[in-house]
Order: sequence, then C-alpha cells, then structure tokens
Amino acid sequence: MGKTIGLWRDRARAYLGDLGHQQRIVLSDLELGLQAAFAELSRDRPREVAETFPGNGTAFDFSLTANFIPEFSRVLEVEYPTGERRPTLLDSQAYMVLRGSGTLRLLDATPATGSNVKVTYTTVWPLPTDLDTVDLTPAPWFDAVAALAAAEAARHKAAELARRQTKQVAGVEIRDPATDDMFRLAAELRNVYRRVVLGSDTGTGAAASYQPALALSDTDISLTSLFHSGRR
Repeated sequence: MGKTIGLWRDRARAYLGDLGHQQRIVLSDLELGLQAAFAELSRDRPREVAETFPGNGTAFDFSLTANFIPEFSRVLEVEYPTGERRPTLLDSQAYMVLRGSGTLRLLDATPATGSNVKVTYTTVWPLPTDLDTVDLTPAPWFDAVAALAAAEAARHKAAELARRQTKQVAGVEIRDPATDDMFRLAAELRNVYRRVVLGSDTGTGAAASYQPALALSDTDISLTSLFHSGRR
C-alpha cells in the first residue's frame, strides 16, 4: 500500500522543520518539489513493468498499455516463448518499438495460439494523489524521495530569498545567512536521496556536515532545524 499525497507533503515538511501552524514553504513550492523529485526518481531508477500477450498465430504487433511512454520508456527484454525453465530472451534485433507509439513489433516471429510474449519495459513512477493505491514507490524509498522533494522546495525558497534579500554594501554582495542555510540544507537532503536510492554520496565540505531537520531514523522535529533556529 502506498502513501497519500498528504503523507508525502507532511514528510517533506518534516525534513524542513516546517510543520508548525505558520508554514514558511507555500503549498505550490512543495508541490513543485514533489513533481521534481518524482521526475528525478523516474530518470534515476525508472519503474519496471512487465506485460504478457497471448499469441493467435497471426499477430506480430502488440500494443503496450498506457504505462508505456514513447518519449521515455525503454524495452528491457522480450521473452518468447514464455514458461521455459530457462527464459528465452529475444535478441534486441528481433523486435522494435514503432516510432512514436507504444506498439512492439516482433520481426522474426509470429506467436502461435497457446504461446505468450512477455515484454518488460521502463516507465515513470506515478505522482501520489489522495488515494493511497496510486503511489507505487517502494516503501524503503519513501523517506529518501520525500527528502529530495524537500530539497527542491528549499532550493526554490532559497533562490527566492536570495533574489529579494541580497544587497550591495560598499560593493560587496551581502545576503541573509538564512539563505545560505537553506542552500546547505537542500544539498544535504539531496544526499539523503542519493545515499538511499542511488547508493552514492556527493556531499563535500560544509554541506556534507549539515544536518536536516528530520533524519531517516527520527520521528520528531529538531528545535535547531531551519525554521526554528530563530533566524529569518
């Protein structure tokens, strides 16, 4: 069972320490953060879908479902015939996806009645909604992808503050320290995602030691988190 959009929003806000009555991250920024996070997850670790089609002795074109996105999806393997103890996978030269469509064509075979073709391909992860059945994100990735959404929201907020608050004093550019805090937080939250989902960590320097408001093992909000530190 997946998570509702409300749970995703709350977890992302928790990483930002922004669950109070007066929230600093507006809903539209949080929504954009979630959209960006799921788009990045789909690029980094796309969802895999498998479909099985029965042969009828004449068909060699098979229409993949709405899960197949011509501009994004990639066929990983085609098994024919199915059911063998050692799966028989077709060479990539034995099939093609018709350009601009979700139709897979077998070039060297016409499956007979009683035999099946199994096609495995990549697609995007669906963005959560109010229904918990829509979200298909693996449970171990929930915290990490929420952290990425929080990172995107924080980065957007920091960029907005930098534009509004940066000043020139005696020819030197000065901006609110809270803006730099937010950029560092965004970098560390992105590393939470990279460590869990990608198994890598690109954090170095100050950003690598910056602690998010909600670590993966935490269940509450740190009093020293970004929006509770007393700095604005």
